[in-house]
Amino acid sequence: MNRHSILALTLVLPCWASAQVFSGSLLDAVQLTLRQESSVAVGRQQVVASQGQLLSARAPFDTLWSAGISQQRSYTPIPASGGAAISASQLSYSAGVSQLLESGVVLTPRLSVDNIRDDATNTSGPSTSNVALNVLIPLRKGAGSEVTMAPVTAATLVLQASRSSLRHTQGQAVVRTVCAYWDLVAARQNLELALQAEARADELLANARKLARADEIPKADLLKYEVRLVAQESDRLNATLQLNQAWQALSQAMNVPIRSNADAAPRGLDAFPKPQDARLARLDDSVAMDRILAGSTERRADIRGAEEQLRAANTLADAARRNSATQLDLGFSVGYSGMVEGRAGLDTLRALGQPARGANLGVTLTYTLPSGNFERNGLILQRDAAAQQAQTDLDALRLRAMSDAQTQLASLRSSVAKLDKSSAQLRLQANIYENEKRSYQAGLSTLLDLFTTESQLTAYQSGWVQAQRSFAQALVLFRFQTGSLLLPEAGGGGNLDENPLQAERLTTLPQDIYN
Repeated sequence: MNRHSILALTLVLPCWASAQVFSGSLLDAVQLTLRQESSVAVGRQQVVASQGQLLSARAPFDTLWSAGISQQRSYTPIPASGGAAISASQLSYSAGVSQLLESGVVLTPRLSVDNIRDDATNTSGPSTSNVALNVLIPLRKGAGSEVTMAPVTAATLVLQASRSSLRHTQGQAVVRTVCAYWDLVAARQNLELALQAEARADELLANARKLARADEIPKADLLKYEVRLVAQESDRLNATLQLNQAWQALSQAMNVPIRSNADAAPRGLDAFPKPQDARLARLDDSVAMDRILAGSTERRADIRGAEEQLRAANTLADAARRNSATQLDLGFSVGYSGMVEGRAGLDTLRALGQPARGANLGVTLTYTLPSGNFERNGLILQRDAAAQQAQTDLDALRLRAMSDAQTQLASLRSSVAKLDKSSAQLRLQANIYENEKRSYQAGLSTLLDLFTTESQLTAYQSGWVQAQRSFAQALVLFRFQTGSLLLPEAGGGGNLDENPLQAERLTTLPQDIYN
């Protein structure tokens, strides 16, 4: 089995399959993450839960319809009558509506019809009706839309915060997957380098054996070449293990289960992004970078979510302070009564069409004073504390976000410089190795010199791979820290299934605060 067969077999062994097989591209890995990653799924459910909380907050303003019918029959004994009794029956219908308005006013239209018949005073079976519009006006506690609508307003803000939190969770999941993906690409390239180093050691051993057979070098020197080959084989085994571990890490990041199935192997992995394609022209432009950093606190979804949470907490705290402890309710009632006689069953409803000449009017005034005011004071303390905590969390998050963005900018600049230096070192060391190999073949250098130069070449190659990995990861981390990784949230509805990503955002530098 040759070196290429070993590499192909190593890439096939850890294979992934799910509802959609991973193709091997970075974009596919990210899309699988957005669909299947567990924290993203939890975030979606939190949005659904917040939608339910909003519906519950609107429940008091729902129109309540009621209707009822009852039938009753009773017997009342007549004293000193020898066991005689008055037989009575009552049939009642009722219907009504209750509606709480945003102002706190409660409207309650209601109608009822009663048909009473007995053997004594109501032998004609009269039916009476009552139609009334009842209005309850809170003058103190529960008055005003600022108080009554506060739970709805707060729940709306919490829903927006949940959507922003979902967007931030999606960004975190994307970053984890992208970083794991570049770790995988680096691990694969390290394995290729290990195979190349092993091939070089094998070639040196083969040449040494020819020289030993020709008595140009002592046969005892072959042990040094054999030890070198064994060391490179060990490095290749370590690289294989690291590649398998990188596959496992990417699988976990995507939340895609693995299985041993060669058909599920990815067709190929993307190459590391090149600096010339990453739009780094503005990286050294301090004014442009300051604009990006300054706008990061406005674009980051976690900060927007914290701001919505603060507004929700302030809304509830303000409503608690506005709401009075004392309750003063003014009630009005206007309607009419009607009557018909000699009717039974559904015909009794005709009593609604026989109103009296005068209207029924009623006024009530009810005052309630809590002696300790414990409920209101306790609610104010709780909601003020929640608002202060939300403000503290927001301030800390803004400070941390700005610091993280500045740190990541420095890290990105450093990774670009290191990649440039590593590329130059690799070019020089490759030339040095070729020169050293020719010198050794000509007898102008020692075996130790050749081994040392070859080890340095392998180290520089590995360093160059790591520099590419660091640069690729720094790009996506800078996008995340500045809030420019995902597309802005959709206004209003916030479709949970929308694609929040553009492929170029994974491998390029943001050019301004809108890109």
